[in-house]
Amino acid sequence: RVAIGRWSGRAEPAEAKALGRRTGAGLAVFGQLVGSGPDSVRLTATLLDVGGDRRLGEVDLRDASAHTDRLVDSAAVALLRSLGRHRPMGAVRHAAFGGTSFPALKEFLRGEQFYRRSAWDSALAHYEAATTLDSTFALAFRRMHLSLTWSPPTAHSFQSPDAYVFRAAAFNRGLPTRDSLLIVIDSLQWGTRRDDMAYFAQRRRAFAALEQVARLNPHDPEVWNVIGELRYHWGTPAEFTGEEILATLDRAIQLDPEYAPAY
Repeated sequence: RVAIGRWSGRAEPAEAKALGRRTGAGLAVFGQLVGSGPDSVRLTATLLDVGGDRRLGEVDLRDASAHTDRLVDSAAVALLRSLGRHRPMGAVRHAAFGGTSFPALKEFLRGEQFYRRSAWDSALAHYEAATTLDSTFALAFRRMHLSLTWSPPTAHSFQSPDAYVFRAAAFNRGLPTRDSLLIVIDSLQWGTRRDDMAYFAQRRRAFAALEQVARLNPHDPEVWNVIGELRYHWGTPAEFTGEEILATLDRAIQLDPEYAPAY
């Protein structure tokens, strides 16, 4: 969403480099998907190192129009292989989703489309499919926890929300700082009771982690939504007024008007 909102121009190196710099990305992929004959499509894509201003890989693929998803998968694998020639593949494999499989990743991304619309039941179905395909998929377990906290009609078909937040924490490794910190914040918030002797220490840790993730991701709507949630559920009136809490949620909506959980 951030990339789409800030994109303008053509699919060419200079524009991709500029977009990467505006969004703080180290890598950018640009190219075209066009029709090729009556029932085929052609995908060309280039992987650009934004900071180094060099091309790391290129692909030129064709497939039937009905198999565009397969074409995109093939392009992604090819570009990752190209990146692997310049960086350790271990870092590439865990760059965004902890090295999960394509089928599990597809189910997770389908779940994300429903989650951002607050369609919790449909989101849960896809997240559960993702965790069935990959039993260590921390991000999918986190989303299952968050979806269940809204008490959707199908909640009885799943374990308690806490069960999933603890599974996410157990597999919280190899993820980007943003996602890792959000999982830490969830586990601290939902895994600590107010009568726990460590309550205030855990609370301080959660707010410190939140400050760090907000500093690193100032234009991330979900991060601003989490700030509002944590301030509402764990803050006190002496710390955060209702207006201040609403302001963080308003910020999330400004950044992404289609992110329904913030409403």
